[in-house]
Amino acid sequence: MTSKATGEEAAKQNRATLEDTLSLLPGLSSPRWGGGSRNKNDVFVRGFDRWPVPLSIDGIRIYLPADNRLGHGRFLTPDPAGIEVQNNYVPVIKGPGGMGGAINLVTRKPTKPFEGAARLGLEAGNRGDVTGRSGFLSLGTRQELWYGRVSYMRHDNDGF
Repeated sequence: MTSKATGEEAAKQNRATLEDTLSLLPGLSSPRWGGGSRNKNDVFVRGFDRWPVPLSIDGIRIYLPADNRLGHGRFLTPDPAGIEVQNNYVPVIKGPGGMGGAINLVTRKPTKPFEGAARLGLEAGNRGDVTGRSGFLSLGTRQELWYGRVSYMRHDNDGF
């Protein structure tokens, strides 16, 4: 079974990071506790944490050289076209560690000769003060033989 979420769905739900967006999908959870010594929250697929659930971008596996402690909160969700999660059997050809499933970020491709998008956001704390700011800018072009895309997003959070 494959679950999918799009960047537009994440924007409508005001989900800025991958871990926040994944909690919208069935069979996935991202608890707001802990984070350990590195303050990285975990994502659970069918009860499996990030170790047996590989993360890929367009099918290419993401590895960190030292200890592979990947923070799903570092991936911001307005940029990808979609997020695909395989909640069941993952073929061995996709590499080791797919016992719990697999997460794949799908890159957005331009569809028009020139297109762009911009988004600004503020987050309010429990006292009404501004605790978070985010900005997103994306520009793309699709020509006959090639396409190109540039995007930038920044997300700052000053609260708990």
